Amino acid sequence: MALLEAKDAGMEFSAGPAWARRAIHALRNVDLSVEPGEVIGVVGESGSGKTTLGNLFIGRNRPTSGTLEYRGTPLAQVPRSERAGKFAAVLQHPKWSLNPMLKVVESVIEPIKILGKAGTKENQRKTVGKMLEQVGLPGNYQERYPHELSGGQRQRISIARALITNPEFVLFDEAVSALDVSVQAQVLNMIKKLQKTAGFSAIFISHDLAATRYVASRISVFYVGRLVEDAPAENFYGTSSHPYSRGLQFASGLLDDEAHELSLGMLGSNPNGCSLAERCPLVHEECNKSCPKLRRNGQVRVACHLFETASGAGSQ
Repeated sequence: MALLEAKDAGMEFSAGPAWARRAIHALRNVDLSVEPGEVIGVVGESGSGKTTLGNLFIGRNRPTSGTLEYRGTPLAQVPRSERAGKFAAVLQHPKWSLNPMLKVVESVIEPIKILGKAGTKENQRKTVGKMLEQVGLPGNYQERYPHELSGGQRQRISIARALITNPEFVLFDEAVSALDVSVQAQVLNMIKKLQKTAGFSAIFISHDLAATRYVASRISVFYVGRLVEDAPAENFYGTSSHPYSRGLQFASGLLDDEAHELSLGMLGSNPNGCSLAERCPLVHEECNKSCPKLRRNGQVRVACHLFETASGAGSQ
């Protein structure tokens, strides 16, 4: 049974002034599951719905259509007491999750305090010390304030804080994108090691396909709120099927064939057909008439009218 599963899930927001409100479809008809111990890499351009998806999976948002299930039960029906401490998030900027007025020991232990399981001051320091050791920081960092730490150290503290309750699921939302390249590698190594040791499931959201490739076993590609490809990492980085996936790889330098380059077009400007039609190098007549649905081929799911053509174009 999946740990978390979105079934035909959608997220719609209202925007604009009161006299001219309009609906924004941040996610549409998403079918995606996260198995116990699995790390899914979620990629796509800005505005593709990645962060909205992450917030959905940690229960911060409820779907406006469809459902999100936790171990087979709609998450909204699971008592808050039963899921407390089982979900955690690590954001792009640690300053968003670390109170500048609190010492490291106070910030890291706070989630356990909320659960009422912190114990004595001595036990708290021991617990935090062990957690800091796991993220590669010495115990004496407990007495420091966030402003006394580097960006990489603050992110390690944020990860320690997220994992202190031993969660089942962790959302990493652009968790390394604000760090220097050398520090990124260290933090990615740490995340991979901690995931293997603790066995938590995770969604790793990133614009960096190389970072995603390192930590994730499966890649889910989103474009203007739709899941357009879902594939094991070896398939995605070897013979990805969707033209948009190929375009992302070309833009990231993973492919050097200009035939995969996406045009600049308006994002999702086609109201009736495929949302990528205005930008796709493989567009044809049917693409402008109807929106393709996800189709499965073995372990790969792709939403493309030209599934066969897209699979064979420039395959490695």
